[in-house]
Amino acid sequence: MKYKTSAGFTVPELIVTIIVFAIIANSVFLLLFAHIGTSATVQIKASALALATEQMEYLRSLPYDSLAVQGGGIVTGATPMPANKDVTRAGRVYEVTTDIRYADDAFDGCLNYGASQAALCRNYKVGTVLTDTNPRDYKVGEVKVKDKKTNKQFAILSSQFTSRVAETAGNSSAILVTILDSTGSPVAGATARIQNSTVTPAVDQSFVTDSNGTALFLDVTPDTGADYIITASKTGYSTLTTIAQSGSLIPTYPNVTAITQQVSSATLHIDQIATESLTIETVDTAGSPVANMSFVIKGGIKLYTDPANTAYSYQQTVTTNASGVLTLGSLTPGTYMVCYNAQPQPCQAGSSRRLAALQVAYGGSSFQPFTIPAGIASLIDGGPMQRIKLVTTTSSSFPRIETVSPTSASSSASDADMTEIQIDGANLSGASISLRQGGTTIAGTTVGSDTSTSIIRNFNLSGGATGAYELVVVTGSGTVIQTGVSPGTLGGLNVIP
Repeated sequence: MKYKTSAGFTVPELIVTIIVFAIIANSVFLLLFAHIGTSATVQIKASALALATEQMEYLRSLPYDSLAVQGGGIVTGATPMPANKDVTRAGRVYEVTTDIRYADDAFDGCLNYGASQAALCRNYKVGTVLTDTNPRDYKVGEVKVKDKKTNKQFAILSSQFTSRVAETAGNSSAILVTILDSTGSPVAGATARIQNSTVTPAVDQSFVTDSNGTALFLDVTPDTGADYIITASKTGYSTLTTIAQSGSLIPTYPNVTAITQQVSSATLHIDQIATESLTIETVDTAGSPVANMSFVIKGGIKLYTDPANTAYSYQQTVTTNASGVLTLGSLTPGTYMVCYNAQPQPCQAGSSRRLAALQVAYGGSSFQPFTIPAGIASLIDGGPMQRIKLVTTTSSSFPRIETVSPTSASSSASDADMTEIQIDGANLSGASISLRQGGTTIAGTTVGSDTSTSIIRNFNLSGGATGAYELVVVTGSGTVIQTGVSPGTLGGLNVIP
């Protein structure tokens, strides 16, 4: 027997009708919301385009010599306009960004830009004369508008501006700045800044790099004294600034000269940095945390090319917390080391602590110097870019490991049964050395004569299991183990197939 409502529908029919109605209503609502969203986006785009057009018309109304922005790369006797301003339209806030720079056009020849000729001289063709004495042919203005709430760009306009006398005698110089990351890829949207306080008036100009990572400064006061300081920066990236030569020491990134009617160039490398770059754990030789320990950490950018010089862009005395742990953030990616007393080189006097071993999570080997890679978080566990453990001792006679060579060996090599490992450090003479992986231990036999700071041991790795092995050093004064840090997969020695 079927039950019917007073209108004549059965209950199942009524349920089906309600479901169908709900589906239709939901579709209508989705279409309505999509229409509202589309309408809102169209309105935002329209407002942004109107703002960009207004700003561009304002630029066209200005005298040619007044076309310059604050902090930009064009020198002007007038008051430069702000590079950024906020404008509110219909209750919504927009950021209007204006960029103005010189253009060198091939119609009258080009300045010689070398390998970047086609990219930096407009309308360049093979055979164009490269002897232009004034490459500041005209100005190019660009206006961008983005919604500050969503940080999305909704409008961009550009235009060329030419003076009535486009070509006059020029005695300025040019500086080409290229900003790359450590892989050699261009960093677009970075700020290139040039400064020189030795010329009159003092120079302080900035440009944002293009898609090739380049910024071209054409309004540069000549100065042959290598006094132009170049800085590369970008939000979320490391910052790099050139330095002057110090006596006979040549900088890795030197300041730049500016010769009349010539192009000087500088290439700087910056990388993404993490809010947690490095976590350090300090323990004693028994593995117990050592609280409130101070030591020196140095690294980042090597300041000078001389291999014997150990000055780096970062050198700080740091202290762990009550749990023996310290996390450092926003460190420039590169090579780092820690030290006590004269290990591995003088950088902190008077410390009673000595570094028995340094264990590393990520990289090629579990020793120092260690590397902090570029990035915002470790790809392995989403944590710090690098983790290290400092095994320390107050005993002057305790065995200490500084380097092991090689750090990896093959178990299938023809001479795998005679794999020689050299260990350098302190208090090593006569030490018993073994490799340990789980329940497997491979003892080393002595090769040659030991010294306190260097020993060689032979290991039979033929047919052995691959993977990370701990390096165990035992003397009458104690035991020190060189291994990796979790969650990394490094060891004192990494055996490969």
